[in-house]
Amino acid sequence: MKSPNKKVLYASAAVLIAVPGSIAAAALTVAHLSRPDGMAAEMTISQVEGLLPGIAVTSVNCEAVAGLCEVIAGERIFYVDPRRGYAYTGSIYDLEAREDVTARRREAVVGFANLLAGDAQVRNGGPERVAGGQGAQPPAVPPVRGGEAVASVEVTLPLENAVVHNGGQGLPVLHVFSDLTCPYCQRLHNELARATDFEVREYYVDWLGRGGGARAALVLCAEDRSQAADDMYASGTVSVSREQAECAAEYGPVIAANTSFASGFGMRGTPTMVFEDGRRLPGGYMPLEQITAFINSES
Repeated sequence: MKSPNKKVLYASAAVLIAVPGSIAAAALTVAHLSRPDGMAAEMTISQVEGLLPGIAVTSVNCEAVAGLCEVIAGERIFYVDPRRGYAYTGSIYDLEAREDVTARRREAVVGFANLLAGDAQVRNGGPERVAGGQGAQPPAVPPVRGGEAVASVEVTLPLENAVVHNGGQGLPVLHVFSDLTCPYCQRLHNELARATDFEVREYYVDWLGRGGGARAALVLCAEDRSQAADDMYASGTVSVSREQAECAAEYGPVIAANTSFASGFGMRGTPTMVFEDGRRLPGGYMPLEQITAFINSES
């Protein structure tokens, strides 16, 4: 990846609070890490995990961004300054290239994880964590709570919190957690539009920090939520009869509840799918045929 020069802007910094299976963020602050004296500029996975207990680090790259080590934990990306002992989460922008470097890396990581997960599903008939070296990106793994794998996820969110497709027919239910700014969520949304054998409940979360929450509030505020979701994914805009501020006030707490629930069961990236019997589908985006095969398989 191209190393940004001095024109890079470090934006949207947030404090990292280490809790098992997740990263909690508080906007516009950074965390000072307690680190051993004389730590080298190059960092290992074990060093980062030692500084942030409970964070399962996938890879560390101290050459991706000048002066910082890029840390990937599942499908989350953050940065550590090994010399000063600070950690940053948020987006890094290359002002010369006019590019969100972090967003590009995140999409690559999620996409590669999905490919690995899909390949493992085809080869083994089920989810598998693909082993690899420091640079390998594994597919999504079962959610964790208190350091232990959660065998199943019971989705207890109100139906009103979701956009429902194929509802009211007594079909098996597939729960989908999506961010409206996530390209793979859009691909999955379009894929599930072809589904006829199960009901889809799409819960929108504000996960990527790119305005997904504001978009979701407008979709939930629309009279035809399903059409509004199609329009928002297609164009990034949707027409509603109510004031935007009114929609945000009513549905902002709903999006926050969805996001909190997803974080609580250990969701590491979007999209994430959970079948009504609690089984979490491997990876993120999957073609409809693979989704149907998984749903019809034995738990």
